[in-house]
Amino acid sequence: MPVQKYTGRELSRSKVQRRAEGMTRDEIAEQTEVARAFERQKGRALEEPGRLQSLCLAEWAHTEWRRIGHVMAEQGLMVYSVTADAKALQWERQRMQRIAAERVSAWGN
Repeated sequence: MPVQKYTGRELSRSKVQRRAEGMTRDEIAEQTEVARAFERQKGRALEEPGRLQSLCLAEWAHTEWRRIGHVMAEQGLMVYSVTADAKALQWERQRMQRIAAERVSAWGN
């Protein structure tokens, strides 16, 4: 069984975090609104093939933009840095642990 490097949610979070790196609070707020509109758009066309997966990805991205904005406000950050985001770092550690466990399981060691 192949090792899954990223789940859909992990990939969505990671993409948002990389894009957010170095952004100001205002830029994060703007991207949060863009993500909200995109999520709403994806939710309107659920009868089309593949739309449920697209909606999930849009929801995860919107949630991550909102979370980053909250982290910045809570910590008083002027610009976002993933290295200052304890939750993002925790998720990355968990992802790496999951990959290591999957590799061991895949190789039967």
